[in-house]
Amino acid sequence: MGLRFSGDKKSPAERFTRFRETLGDKFMGVEIDSSPAKSMGLQEVGPLGADRDYSDEATSPTRLALEGVMDFFTSRLGIAPKDTSSKD
Repeated sequence: MGLRFSGDKKSPAERFTRFRETLGDKFMGVEIDSSPAKSMGLQEVGPLGADRDYSDEATSPTRLALEGVMDFFTSRLGIAPKDTSSKD
């Protein structure tokens, strides 16, 4: 699994193309459009930082990407995600 901002010069789209050619459907590439990311105050072209650039807003491209990563690992590991809604 790979994540990148669409405008990131250090992680060009061709890299994901190569991964897809080499790994087929074993590779899951998540590309976050830099335009909305920029409007949310996130980096436009730099590397995707899961901590520095993360926004917890429901429609944030970084939150959606994180949810995709969690779904990916949950399905691959065969475990149910922990319910974090209770305050226990």
